Amino acid sequence: MNLIRMVVAAGCLWATAVLADPPPGYPFVDFDAGLKAAHASGKPIFLYFGRYGCAWCEHTNKTTFSDAALKKLYSDNYELVYVDAESGKRLTLPSGERITEAELGARLQAFATPCSYT
Repeated sequence: MNLIRMVVAAGCLWATAVLADPPPGYPFVDFDAGLKAAHASGKPIFLYFGRYGCAWCEHTNKTTFSDAALKKLYSDNYELVYVDAESGKRLTLPSGERITEAELGARLQAFATPCSYT
């Protein structure tokens, strides 16, 4: 859990998504793959929470994440991890504990989406 706290710092983005999808065109991966990539690259994680039916997620994906300079900044400097804040998909914390994406969202207090942590 300490690794997660080190790579995530609060910062919620308020903005609209019809689907629980990461912004198109970005190299977002799931949590387990993102932790592995961050360990290998030494880059910090940009953890992005969305959820099915979130209009603000869709709005953010279409407006904020459509900026080419922002895409380059995030892609070059972070391992991009997408988590569905309501998903029952299981992931593995650095401690080895297995929890769901929804449980990770609750632990990190990602109660409104979209929400991101770096």
